[in-house]
Amino acid sequence: MEFVPTSSGAESGLFEFLICRLIIYSILAYYIMEYIILFKEVQIMSKAIYSKDHQYIVEQLRKARKEIGLDQVAVAGLLGKTQSHVSKVEAGQRRIDIVQLKEFAKIYKKPLTFFIK
Repeated sequence: MEFVPTSSGAESGLFEFLICRLIIYSILAYYIMEYIILFKEVQIMSKAIYSKDHQYIVEQLRKARKEIGLDQVAVAGLLGKTQSHVSKVEAGQRRIDIVQLKEFAKIYKKPLTFFIK
């Protein structure tokens, strides 16, 4: 479909300007909606840190530390981390990878299977 202006050049220029603005705002709205959807997906995924498996690992870490008679400060020193780091791990606020779990297991003298269901 072709637009054929029937009015003056100034009105035609204004019309083209408004159409361009409408297109830009439509594109912007699309990307904002995509961002919102992505943000909600990230929120849902971030809740996975509080899964039952993660909670079990955290409980076992706390249990192992207490069984060996160490406080968080001592564990942090052995790991080369801060007490805050150990606290956040035990509170489930910080994820740990398998390498870090192996370090905890070594300190607590427990096999990896102790921490995993």
